[in-house]
Order: sequence, then C-alpha cells, then structure tokens
Amino acid sequence: MTRRALLVGINRYGERGAYLESLRSPWADVKRLFRLLDESVDPPTTWKVDTLPELTKQYPKTICVDTNELRNKLEEFFAYNGDRDDLLLFFAGHGIMRDGTGLLATTDTNHSTGGMPMTDLVELIQTASSHTSSITVILDCCGSGIINNLQFGPEFPRNVSILTSSFGNRNSYEHNKGTSIFTSIVCDGLGGGADQGVFGHVSVTSLVTFVHDRFAEEKSLANQQPTFRGYLTRIPILRTTEGRGISAADIDRLRDDFSPHRKFTVNMTKRHEGPDKRGKSRSQDPTGKHKTKRQKQFDYFKRLQTAGLLTTDAPERSLFRACGYDAAAKPRERPWPVYLTPQGKAMWAVAERRAKRTARLRSQGIR
Repeated sequence: MTRRALLVGINRYGERGAYLESLRSPWADVKRLFRLLDESVDPPTTWKVDTLPELTKQYPKTICVDTNELRNKLEEFFAYNGDRDDLLLFFAGHGIMRDGTGLLATTDTNHSTGGMPMTDLVELIQTASSHTSSITVILDCCGSGIINNLQFGPEFPRNVSILTSSFGNRNSYEHNKGTSIFTSIVCDGLGGGADQGVFGHVSVTSLVTFVHDRFAEEKSLANQQPTFRGYLTRIPILRTTEGRGISAADIDRLRDDFSPHRKFTVNMTKRHEGPDKRGKSRSQDPTGKHKTKRQKQFDYFKRLQTAGLLTTDAPERSLFRACGYDAAAKPRERPWPVYLTPQGKAMWAVAERRAKRTARLRSQGIR
C-alpha cells in the first residue's frame, strides 16, 4: 500500500475569452501543502506527492491547465494500480455553477464550456473507493460544498472524507498576502495545530475539528463556512508532527521507569535538581553535557508532564517543588512522588504491547 497525493493549484484564468480572473493563492497553497505532506516525523505517514502544474516547471503559477489536462490527471490518479492506496486530492482554484451543478474551473472555462463537473469527480471517487484504503478530498474554491450535496450511488462510500472551503452557494476568499483563508488554516492544522495525542498524529477528524473551530472562533471569517462529509471505518492519518515533545523512544521508556507493582509511581529526590557531575547547577552548564542520571530523568519526567502523561501532588504541580525545594528555591522540604496519569498508564500499556510484539518478532527471526 502506498500513500499518494495530488495537489492541483490553478492561478491562471482569463485565457481565450474566458471570463474568470486569475488568482494569487492556489499555487502558493500547493507549495506549502507539498512541503507538509512530503515531510513527516514518521516516514510511513509521508505522502508521494504529485502536482498540477508540475513543480519542475519554471513558472507553474502562470501555466494554463485546460479541462482535458485536469480530467486526464484525475483519472490517472484515481485509477487502480494494484495496491489499496491511501489517496489525498487537493484542488485550489475557481469554482463555478453551471447546469445545476458545481464545476472545478480550469483555465479554459467560460460560461458554456470547460471545467470538470463535480458530478464527474464524484463518479471517480465512487469507483476508486472499491480499491482504495481511504480517500481524502480537500477542495478550496467557491461553492465547493455543493459536492457534499451530490448523490454518491446507493450510499456514500466507506473511508471517503470530503472537506470543502465553503457551502455550495458561498464564496471562498484569499488573504491580501496571496494565500487562501481556508488552506492557510488547513496547513496550520497539518503543521501541528491539529495533532492529537502524544504521537503527534494529525488525522482527518482532528483536522476537520481544527478547521471548523478556527472558523467558529474568528468573527472575521463569518462569511465563509467549511463543510465536511465522511463515512469512516478507520481514521486516516494525514501527517505526523513532533507532537507534544514526546517521541516513540519516550513512550518505550515508560516501562523502564514505571511499574504497576509500584503503582506507576517514582519517588523524587533533591538530586533530581541537584548539581551535575562537575558540581555545577543547570544554569552554569547550558549545554547539558554533564547532567547526572537523575537530572536526565527529571528532564524526561518534564516532557511526560507537558504531554499530560505524568503529574505530582507537590505544590503547584511543580516537578521542581517535588524534588524538595520550597518557593524560594531552597532545599528545605520533603520530596514528593510523581505518578502517571490515566493517559500515562494507557501509554504504558501501549509500550508494553509494543515490547511484547517486538520480542515475538525477534524470536521468529523477523527483526
């Protein structure tokens, strides 16, 4: 199975008597999305990204994309290639209404001809859903939400998600700086704003929630409202970010530092915030090269606390106070223990299952 993405951004309009004005944002949005989807903290969640026009062209934002070119590219993208792929389609450009349905406008679109009817896109999605693992469609154009009102055969296909920038009868807008309002928020979500849990996964559902929350929070966006439609038996992961400072190695380490026999609790000591191997404080060694084992464990516990996996009953929930230091930073109090939160215990169970699976595979000579 592979993960394939097609990003379409059409800036150039008004050719050959067509009535649509050229846009500024689509190609800028494609370039930003390309960087996000092409790079991921977790390689299995990276996409093989194709663009229209091609990134290799010298000035892609000034290149015409006609109807046949768009249609052929979409048919090629949704065609069965022997694998149950995850597919992601993004379109940015003009959207118009004609003959009672929406169209993805191409450079040669005019009042009567040109453009890709959304009904044709629906047919491609419907057919491809039988041989794909998931399909995610993101449309940023005026009237894009009309696709979510169209009929998808006898029922909406499984594991298909469609996120649009506006309702079927509403406009989508660009920023003055040359990026679209909707895709800018989508990129903010993929960049980390919509990550969920400690692994930094941005899923379809977390991205949709992030986008809708941003539009709801900002009154200046009241004239534009995104729409979503989906039928998911599994939640596709769109990208993996750094998350909340927790790595897979941090999760695996939970088994080393915490035990159910000790009620997932570790007793802190003043040495956790004491001098380093040279007898100096943290502030005297900004490189951290001389940290003691206890100091490194303190840093690890701090990452767990930031991620919501660990806490303490020390004053102000402070790990520094848990080491036995008072409000004046003097070592005058008794230390407090730290312990895993319910989410931390759940992550400990994840680490335990992964360790058992790794041991089983190694015993079978697989790893």
